[in-house]
Amino acid sequence: MALHLNVFYLLVVCFVGFSAEIPAVKRTPVTIPFAKISAMLEEKSHSFEKVRVSWENYPDYAEITCYDDMLFKIRPEGRERIAYQEAFGQEFAISEFEASQIIRVNKSLAAIIKEVERLLQEQKWDKLAYIDAFLPRILKGYYYLYCGSRNSFSEMPSIALVPDNQFEASLNSRITDFRIYGWQRNPEKVIRLRIVAKELLFQMDAWEKKELTSKKRNKEISYGKSFEETFAMFVKLYFNI
Repeated sequence: MALHLNVFYLLVVCFVGFSAEIPAVKRTPVTIPFAKISAMLEEKSHSFEKVRVSWENYPDYAEITCYDDMLFKIRPEGRERIAYQEAFGQEFAISEFEASQIIRVNKSLAAIIKEVERLLQEQKWDKLAYIDAFLPRILKGYYYLYCGSRNSFSEMPSIALVPDNQFEASLNSRITDFRIYGWQRNPEKVIRLRIVAKELLFQMDAWEKKELTSKKRNKEISYGKSFEETFAMFVKLYFNI
């Protein structure tokens, strides 16, 4: 028993020592509008209930559910709720309202991914560290937004759901410092991440044109497979999971 305790103590000391050696990265803000995407799950079963999409300095917000979707408009005289009913038998298809919300989020996410790719190339670790305080939550929320719009959590690969232990909602997170340190030490990984980031931007645009903005799309067909796979690959490389 004493031996086990000594080994555990040694491991803790080594980890603390290693952590202390990794410098805290300066955070420099970037001017990109970050979407706020939060998923509400049923407390006991953790099954999906709804996803809320909102924006900083913008009071209105949308809620995507497995059934009817809602748009809430905040006015001086009170809150107005507008319901968007899912077409019967097509709950699995992305509705026009859901598409409008995804397109808006896509615009923000694409700007972030494009900036991440550029900053990785230029090794602007301070700005990457700032983005890392927001991007993990956006990617996690996007998973729920995408799957919730399709009413199926088998659409996205499971690895596309960012684990909670891979980020903190803080501009002083040591997890961010570790992530940046890993990129600094592994140029080959940075190159792979940049390549996948560019591919993700391409696949996002292609999927949006085929399924979200096309007037002739067949609502019974999903065109998102390549996007789903690339999104999952980006999450896997970004978080090293």
